[in-house]
This record gives sequence, structure tokens and C-alpha cells, in this order.
Amino acid sequence: MLSITPHESRWNLVQSRKSFELGRLIASISKRLADCPCEEIEEIIRAALDSICSIASAEMAGWFFLSPSGDLMDTSYLSDSWALPNSLLRDGIHKLHWCSAILKRGEAIVLSNADDLVQIAGNDHRSLTDLGIRSILVLPSGSRPSLQRLFVITSTCARVDWPPEVVEQCTLLESIFFFAYQRKLAQDESEENRNRFCHTFRTAAVGMAIVDEEDRFLLINKVFCDIIGYSNDELRLMQYRELFEPFIKRNSVIRPKRLLKTRATGHHQGEQVLLRKNGSMLSARVTTTLLERSANGHTLSLIMVEDITGQKSAELELNRSRSEVRSLASQLIEFQENERKRLSRELHDDVGQRLSLAASEVALLQRQHENSAGLSGRLGTLREELDTLCTDLHNLSHSLHSYKLQHLGLKPALKDLCERMSQPGFRVDLIVDDSEDTASKEISLCLYRVAQEALNNARRHAQTSFVAVTLTKLQHTYYMAIQDLGIGFETSANPQGLGIISMKERLKLVNGQLILHSIPGRGTEIWVAVPDAKDAKAPRDTALYLSISSQGEAA
Repeated sequence: MLSITPHESRWNLVQSRKSFELGRLIASISKRLADCPCEEIEEIIRAALDSICSIASAEMAGWFFLSPSGDLMDTSYLSDSWALPNSLLRDGIHKLHWCSAILKRGEAIVLSNADDLVQIAGNDHRSLTDLGIRSILVLPSGSRPSLQRLFVITSTCARVDWPPEVVEQCTLLESIFFFAYQRKLAQDESEENRNRFCHTFRTAAVGMAIVDEEDRFLLINKVFCDIIGYSNDELRLMQYRELFEPFIKRNSVIRPKRLLKTRATGHHQGEQVLLRKNGSMLSARVTTTLLERSANGHTLSLIMVEDITGQKSAELELNRSRSEVRSLASQLIEFQENERKRLSRELHDDVGQRLSLAASEVALLQRQHENSAGLSGRLGTLREELDTLCTDLHNLSHSLHSYKLQHLGLKPALKDLCERMSQPGFRVDLIVDDSEDTASKEISLCLYRVAQEALNNARRHAQTSFVAVTLTKLQHTYYMAIQDLGIGFETSANPQGLGIISMKERLKLVNGQLILHSIPGRGTEIWVAVPDAKDAKAPRDTALYLSISSQGEAA
């Protein structure tokens, strides 16, 4: 049977008293930190550190945060009696190799008497002795480097015993400190965000207002008042729905009930017509965001209003200008076609006929002077030149205006065009589908002129001996491709010529699209798509189709 000496009995009583007092302190501090305002947390923690020193018969206690690199951060809580320099943690711990090794393992440093280190860690003993530390307890906490913390209790006068139950209670108390500190950080961050929001709210360049569930204004910035024309006091007596223009058709605005429902989902942005105080209408971009619930449980919403009246006016003016440009382009092309038709008719019916008569007269004179070899030869040469001139004039007349396009349709006109463009060293092949569908006059003329311009460009610039023209209709869209095997060019480096611009302008008038694809040394491809004006269900993926077709042919 083991006997307990009076000294051991007295030591056990002392440790039991310490453990009991620490338990009471933990219970008291836990309740106070849970119920207190965040502004009192620091004071309570410092008072608790003083109480720990008294209970543990120590002299100094401190709670420190370390950076990921291990340096001491400015945030620290110290007992009133703390007299050691902060270098104990900033520099001293790094120099205490034995102590550092223990902390790196996540274990506590428990030294009742620093003299115990004489044999096992002489350098650490000398460093602690120089600081006047006789007994020390260091508790590391935090599973992540960014949350690394040290709870330190020291004595410079007497030996302090640190039984396991006391160490456990101090560890628990440090965790309580940390949870309270986290609550304080959360409130500080919330307060900082609130201040930042208030500053942004006041200084924002857009109108901002906060409304409750009943659409009543709670907070309004100056820009909102300036945009709407009401004062802050006037708006506080109003509801947001009162700003809706009452004369606009129901389906052209978001009605108040629908807006409140939208706000309940979290976020919405759209254009709105509002009514100013002076009765004028305001075109606005309204963004509504659901905020956190207020202290009384009501849901608040943030409304941001941007005046886009000037922007809408500019858009209307731009659309009007675009409409005028399209109208002018249409009129110009129509005038150009009429002038070509007139010139073609004049050349064919007047000048061409007169040249034919002149050629006939020369042929008659040649027959009458067959006996005069010299005169007959000269008249024969003149007749041949007149015949050539008649042929060229006939071709020019057809290039200005295709009578086959006018009377027979697109496919015969394209066939005639390709045959006339073909010549030695430059062959044009036409591939058309067997569809009997007839394109409108506008579409036929557009596709014909695009093909004519593309073939002229290929003959002049492509340095190619072969061009393929393909025309087909898929579903409700006409597709045409003009492909050559010429020298090609860099489409990004060369500005578009008048021919390409003319083709695009023509296609715009019939809602068509054009894609130009060229590779130096491999030729050029022009892909065109025009929806059939007779069918309202024209495909929307025309550009995608053209892009895929162009890439496939290029490959």
C-alpha cells in the first residue's frame, strides 16, 4: 500500500484547487463571451488572462496569432502584468531549437522548471534564463497555418507545476477565446462591408434606393432623387410602384406584383418606364437585388436606376439612320439596275441595230466590187471588224442586263453567264439542283449580280483556269458558292474592295449573308445564303451552315 506524504497531499490539494478554479473561470468566461456585445470581447479575454495568472500562480499570460511564415502578428491579447518583450515569440521561439521542434509537431511546451533543460537543450536553457523565465507553458492551436495561435503562460519568480488536467483546461479556454474572436471578426467584417456599402450607396453614379416588402422607400441616394425629381422626404411617403408610368400598355412593362415576385427570386434587370414628378416619362434600366432580411424580419430589396433616355434616343436615331442608309442603298441599286437596263436596251435596239445595218451595207458593197481585189479586201476587213464590234456590243448589253434572267429565270441566266465568261484558259462550271422552285425577282437579281461580280474578280485577279459555281436550295434558303483554285490572299491583311462591299450591300437588301474564305496559294471561296422571302420560316443557323461548309471545303 502506497503512503502519501504530507507534501504530496498538500500538492494534490493545490492542483485540485487550481483545476476547480479554472473550471469555474471557463464556465464564467464561456457565458460572458457568448452573451456579450462584440465590443466587449477583448476586455473579457484580457481579464480572463489576468485570472489565469492568479489561479495558476503565474505572472504573465498572452494569446498570440502567428502568420503563415511563423512571424508574430500585431493581433495579440496580453495580461496586465505582461512584461516580456514580443521578441520572445518573434525571434526567441525561432532560436529555441528544442522548443521549436516541439511546436512544429503540434505539441505543447510544458516546463515547470527551465533548469530541466540544462542537460537536454543547453541553448534553449540559456535563452530562457536570459529572458528571466523560470517556468513556461506554450499551447499551439490551429490546424491551418493561417490560423496558427500560441497561448503562453510564464513565471519569472517561482516554479509552476502544469498537471495534465490544467493543460487541458487551458487548451479548452484558448478554444473559447478563438470562437469569440471569430465572432468579433465576423461582426467587424460585416460592419466594414456595411460601411463600404453605405459609402458606395451615397457616392454611386446611379440612382439607388432600398425598399421593403410593401415597396415603401426606406433609403434613397441623391442621384435617385435627381433622376426621379422627388425629394428624399417625398419618396419616403411613396411606394416604388407609384413611379410606374400608368399609361403604358400592360405587356410593355413589368407590373408591380410581378416585380415583387421577381425580387423574391434574388435578382432581376430590365428596362422600365418610370414617371418623374414633373409628369415626364423616364426610360430607365432597373436592377433589383434581394438583400438580407432586416432585424425585424422584413425582406429588403435594393433598386438601382440608370437613366437611359439619352441612350434610347441615340439608339432610335441610329436605327433611323440605318433605315435611311438601307433605303438609300436600295434606291441606288434599283437606279443602277434601271440604268443598266436602259443602256442595255439602247445598245441592243439602237446602236446594235445601226452597226448591223452598217455591216450589211459593207457586205453589199463588197459584193458589188468583187472585181476590184483591193477594194473588196478592204471592205471584207471592215465587215469583219463591224461583226466583231456587234458581238462585243451584244455581250456588253447582256452583261448590263440579262434578258434571260428577266424572262427565263435565275438558272438559265446563270448558265448563260457561265458560258459567256468561259474562254480559253478560263473555264466556269455551273452545278445547280433539279428543283423547280423559282426564286423571286429580287433574290434572282441579287444572286445573279453576286455571281457576276465574283466571276469577274476571279478572272481579273485569281490567276486561275477553273471556277466552280454551285446553286442549291435547302429547306427555305438559297445557297450559292463560287470557288476557284487561284492564288488566294490573306483576308485579314487586305482591305475589302468595292466588289465585295457591293455584294454584301446587295445581300443585305434580301436579308442574305456572305462569307469570304481565302488561303494564299489554295484559292478563294465565296459562300452566300439568302432566305426565301416567300417563306417566313427561314433557318436561323445560316451563318453556322456557311461556316461549317466553308471549313469543310477548305479542309
